[in-house]
Amino acid sequence: MTKLLQAAIAQLQQLPTQEQDRIASRLLEELEELADIRAYDIAKQTPDQVIPFEQAIREIERA
Repeated sequence: MTKLLQAAIAQLQQLPTQEQDRIASRLLEELEELADIRAYDIAKQTPDQVIPFEQAIREIERA
């Protein structure tokens, strides 16, 4: 864990539980979006490979 992330978490621990949960939810949403972007980038690197839509959805959900 980076020092910056440690500092952020230390500050979050000082907040009321509701605020911690609100910020944690936003962070998780951002991380999910980042995972989706990475999965898309990986898929773009192999343009000749075509997979069925249902399989693509399953792979995205697993990421």
